Amino acid sequence: MSMSRIDWEHLPEQVHHAVEAHTGPVLKAETVSGGKNSQIAACVFTAEQRLFVKGMPSDHPQHPSQQREAAINPYVAPRLAPTILWRVQDGGWDLLGFEYVSGRHADYAPGSPDLPRVLRLAGELAQVDTPPAQVVRTVEQRWAAHADPGTAERWRGGRTLLHTDFASHNVLLGETRDWLIDWAWPTVGPAWVDPVVLILRLMEGGHTAAQADAECRVLPAWQGADREDVASFSAANARLWKSITEHDPEPWKQHMARMAGQWCNYWSGLG
Repeated sequence: MSMSRIDWEHLPEQVHHAVEAHTGPVLKAETVSGGKNSQIAACVFTAEQRLFVKGMPSDHPQHPSQQREAAINPYVAPRLAPTILWRVQDGGWDLLGFEYVSGRHADYAPGSPDLPRVLRLAGELAQVDTPPAQVVRTVEQRWAAHADPGTAERWRGGRTLLHTDFASHNVLLGETRDWLIDWAWPTVGPAWVDPVVLILRLMEGGHTAAQADAECRVLPAWQGADREDVASFSAANARLWKSITEHDPEPWKQHMARMAGQWCNYWSGLG
């Protein structure tokens, strides 16, 4: 479930002091409105630098997502993601301090000039070395509960690092380079999983299933995907989204569940 956002000033003084041990005195902080998975998200200004700080209470049910983001950062920064400069765990809070990067969120609408840049990021991610097993879960571990019996075994062979949350607000496009942010769900598995995830987000942005499929055909991982493997994963992913809406019926999640179902119908119709 999405978290309510609070301002920097509402954090306990103990937490402010712990952060300033790394940064020096904070002169100003501006809350960021984007994103759904952090209770504090702010641009923090000191006399010498600007940083991005995000975090949540250490006892929050979604706290494991922050643990995952901290663990994966050394493997994706600075090549693909902003670097975590420090971590504060104090006063009941867990905060990550990132280097500040300037950019705008990607536009996923059909015909958007941003799409080639998004696809280049996806292609570059597929070339990143696989982190150790203790750092990330596998596709099978995350989706097997929603898969048809025996089908999740087909996904075991893949050892590609995956982002698995290619929402447009998780892509920052800058003047000279681009970033993938919000690494709450890093996963290891077949390289074609991220294209499937991206396709659903392109559909969310207005593409038809056929249009989104065609856009992703530039990715080698998608060109070489096994049809039955994609079908079994897509069905499991659709069931996952349906399950999510049963527990948390936010409109955007219901929309994603519909997109996942439409994608399954399209893919099965190609066979």
